Amino acid sequence: MSEPKILEIEKQYKRETGIEAKTNEFVDGKQVYVKRFSCGDLPTINQIDYGMKDIELGFNFNTEIDIIRLEGIAKSKTTGAIIPMNYANPIASENIALRTRSTNLLSIYVGIDRSDYEGFVDVYYTKK
Repeated sequence: MSEPKILEIEKQYKRETGIEAKTNEFVDGKQVYVKRFSCGDLPTINQIDYGMKDIELGFNFNTEIDIIRLEGIAKSKTTGAIIPMNYANPIASENIALRTRSTNLLSIYVGIDRSDYEGFVDVYYTKK
Protein backbone atom coordinates (compact mmCIF):
# COMPACT_ATOMS: atom_id res chain seq x y z
CA MET A 1 0.00 0.00 0.00
CA SER A 2 1.42 3.42 -0.93
CA GLU A 3 1.74 6.35 1.47
CA PRO A 4 -1.07 8.88 1.67
CA LYS A 5 -0.50 11.88 -0.62
CA ILE A 6 -0.08 14.26 2.34
CA LEU A 7 2.90 12.24 3.63
CA GLU A 8 4.51 12.35 0.20
CA ILE A 9 4.07 16.14 0.15
CA GLU A 10 5.44 16.55 3.69
CA LYS A 11 8.54 14.55 2.76
CA GLN A 12 9.05 16.64 -0.34
CA TYR A 13 8.96 19.98 1.51
CA LYS A 14 10.46 18.94 4.86
CA ARG A 15 13.41 21.12 5.89
CA GLU A 16 16.38 19.30 7.39
CA THR A 17 19.86 20.71 7.84
CA GLY A 18 22.13 19.59 5.04
CA ILE A 19 19.33 18.07 2.93
CA GLU A 20 18.14 19.61 -0.34
CA ALA A 21 14.38 20.14 -0.54
CA LYS A 22 12.02 21.42 -3.21
CA THR A 23 10.05 24.55 -2.46
CA ASN A 24 6.69 25.46 -3.97
CA GLU A 25 8.39 28.26 -5.95
CA PHE A 26 9.48 28.50 -9.56
CA VAL A 27 11.72 31.21 -11.04
CA ASP A 28 11.88 31.61 -14.81
CA GLY A 29 10.20 28.23 -15.13
CA LYS A 30 12.76 26.46 -12.93
CA GLN A 31 12.04 24.67 -9.66
CA VAL A 32 13.47 26.46 -6.59
CA TYR A 33 15.30 24.32 -4.04
CA VAL A 34 16.44 25.13 -0.52
CA LYS A 35 19.25 23.69 1.56
CA ARG A 36 19.83 24.58 5.22
CA PHE A 37 23.37 24.94 6.54
CA SER A 38 24.46 24.91 10.16
CA CYS A 39 27.21 27.51 10.39
CA GLY A 40 28.35 26.76 13.92
CA ASP A 41 29.43 29.62 16.16
CA LEU A 42 29.50 33.04 14.55
CA PRO A 43 32.88 34.76 14.45
CA THR A 44 34.51 37.19 16.81
CA ILE A 45 36.15 40.35 15.51
CA ASN A 46 39.49 39.02 16.74
CA GLN A 47 39.65 36.18 14.23
CA ILE A 48 42.15 36.41 11.40
CA ASP A 49 39.67 37.78 8.87
CA TYR A 50 38.25 40.44 11.22
CA GLY A 51 34.83 39.02 11.89
CA MET A 52 34.38 36.85 8.83
CA LYS A 53 33.57 33.14 8.70
CA ASP A 54 33.38 31.03 5.53
CA ILE A 55 31.13 28.00 5.12
CA GLU A 56 31.72 25.67 2.17
CA LEU A 57 28.39 24.96 0.51
CA GLY A 58 29.35 21.95 -1.57
CA PHE A 59 28.10 23.17 -4.92
CA ASN A 60 29.49 25.56 -7.52
CA PHE A 61 27.62 28.83 -8.10
CA ASN A 62 29.00 29.21 -11.62
CA THR A 63 28.28 25.78 -13.07
CA GLU A 64 25.67 24.01 -10.93
CA ILE A 65 23.22 26.48 -9.36
CA ASP A 66 21.86 30.03 -9.45
CA ILE A 67 21.28 31.41 -5.96
CA ILE A 68 17.90 33.11 -5.58
CA ARG A 69 18.24 34.30 -1.97
CA LEU A 70 19.93 33.73 1.36
CA GLU A 71 18.00 33.70 4.65
CA GLY A 72 19.48 33.08 8.04
CA ILE A 73 19.20 33.40 11.77
CA ALA A 74 21.69 33.75 14.56
CA LYS A 75 20.58 32.24 17.86
CA SER A 76 22.18 33.04 21.22
CA LYS A 77 23.31 29.93 23.06
CA THR A 78 22.81 31.61 26.45
CA THR A 79 19.61 33.65 26.09
CA GLY A 80 17.93 32.09 23.06
CA ALA A 81 17.66 35.53 21.44
CA ILE A 82 17.31 35.46 17.66
CA ILE A 83 18.89 37.92 15.22
CA PRO A 84 18.02 37.71 11.53
CA MET A 85 20.86 37.49 9.07
CA ASN A 86 21.27 39.86 7.16
CA TYR A 87 20.93 42.26 10.08
CA ALA A 88 21.20 45.98 9.44
CA ASN A 89 21.50 48.14 12.54
CA PRO A 90 21.95 51.93 12.70
CA ILE A 91 25.04 51.12 14.79
CA ALA A 92 27.28 49.74 12.03
CA SER A 93 29.35 47.54 14.34
CA GLU A 94 26.22 45.53 15.26
CA ASN A 95 25.49 44.44 11.67
CA ILE A 96 25.61 40.84 10.45
CA ALA A 97 26.01 40.28 6.70
CA LEU A 98 25.72 37.23 4.47
CA ARG A 99 27.30 36.99 1.05
CA THR A 100 28.79 34.49 -1.33
CA ARG A 101 32.47 34.45 -2.20
CA SER A 102 34.48 32.45 -4.66
CA THR A 103 32.40 29.79 -6.37
CA ASN A 104 31.29 27.73 -3.37
CA LEU A 105 31.65 29.78 -0.17
CA LEU A 106 29.07 31.51 1.99
CA SER A 107 30.62 34.23 4.15
CA ILE A 108 29.24 35.65 7.39
CA TYR A 109 30.53 39.04 8.50
CA VAL A 110 30.04 40.52 11.97
CA GLY A 111 31.02 43.87 13.43
CA ILE A 112 31.16 42.77 17.07
CA ASP A 113 31.85 39.52 18.87
CA ARG A 114 28.97 37.15 18.05
CA SER A 115 30.64 33.95 19.27
CA ASP A 116 27.73 33.35 21.67
CA TYR A 117 25.51 32.95 18.61
CA GLU A 118 25.20 29.96 16.32
CA GLY A 119 24.10 30.49 12.75
CA PHE A 120 21.75 28.72 10.38
CA VAL A 121 21.38 29.76 6.74
CA ASP A 122 18.88 28.64 4.12
CA VAL A 123 20.21 28.90 0.56
CA TYR A 124 17.48 29.07 -2.10
CA TYR A 125 18.54 28.22 -5.65
CA THR A 126 17.64 26.85 -9.05
CA LYS A 127 19.67 24.24 -10.88
CA LYS A 128 21.39 25.04 -14.16
